[in-house]
Amino acid sequence: MKKEYELILNSVLINKDNAESQRINDFLLDKLDWCEIAGQLFNHRLAGYFLLGLTKDQQNKVPRELRKAIELLIVAQRQQTIKKYEIIQPILAEFHKENLRYAGLKGLIFNIDNYEMGIRRSNDIDLLVPESELSKLDEILRKFGYIQSFLPEGKLVEASKKQKLIQRMNYHDLVPYVKEIDNEINEIDINFIFDAKENEITQKIFDMELTEYKNEEYSVIGLPFETNLAFLCIHFFREGTNSLWTDGKRDVVLYKLVDIINVIRKYKDVFNIEKWATLVKQLGIDHKCYYTFYMLAQFYPEDELLQKLLKLLEPVDKSYLFEVKIEGQNKIVKRTESFYDAAFNHIR
Repeated sequence: MKKEYELILNSVLINKDNAESQRINDFLLDKLDWCEIAGQLFNHRLAGYFLLGLTKDQQNKVPRELRKAIELLIVAQRQQTIKKYEIIQPILAEFHKENLRYAGLKGLIFNIDNYEMGIRRSNDIDLLVPESELSKLDEILRKFGYIQSFLPEGKLVEASKKQKLIQRMNYHDLVPYVKEIDNEINEIDINFIFDAKENEITQKIFDMELTEYKNEEYSVIGLPFETNLAFLCIHFFREGTNSLWTDGKRDVVLYKLVDIINVIRKYKDVFNIEKWATLVKQLGIDHKCYYTFYMLAQFYPEDELLQKLLKLLEPVDKSYLFEVKIEGQNKIVKRTESFYDAAFNHIR
């Protein structure tokens, strides 16, 4: 592994131990290709993770112009994140008033629970809502001025009934809800199936429990650690095995894997991996979780918890790990390079 990549992968981790911090110090004393580092950081949306994952002394060893550029990016991302929370809070309050069940996903939870605001960029707001409550959801969001649109040519045009039906039947989510606010498009993405149509476990997930994530200013209902981690694994599997995402190389953007390992590190002390492995097997998603941890271990091969999870979830047939479904065709192709190589050798 190139030292530049190892520096990135170590720096973006939360809750580092002394050995990990010392390894970063050693890298920063070495001669580094900072152009390569900068390119990979911005390509993988990891610049904020990287800089704020360093101590102040370590930050001072980053070339000044790169450091200043990332500092400005962090300020912009923080402003963007705060704005999105200000927009979504009254909507979530209306959900509560109308007894509409939901669970915040991905950035909506990460920016409260895992990261200081500004570390992570969130382009949209992701929610999981039971399918039985989608009509109520639609009423509420339209009351707040949202429409469903794919924004053809950047225009706020309501999607057709056919487009909505195709999106709902084929992709198990909804045409995005969008609204122009302060000359910017705010987008809310609604998922209504936790896993897949052939393994409909969404109601089971909502029946288990939900939890409240909050900081001093904001509060969001979300999935607890165990099912949140399961969702992240499923989501990563979906993008890594379908040409809808692999064709645009969206599957190998590394912030998604970094988010997953950081969720694990945050809850490491309370993570009962044997109990969790039993849960995902009962839910019929253990092979998807194994896929995610298999790819994650290519970047963090020395992580002991990852290795334990892989042993607990290891399937008999691993051929699916390298398969990609061609969307719209009855066709499967094989990956021609490792996930690691694909991640560090591409430009989107």
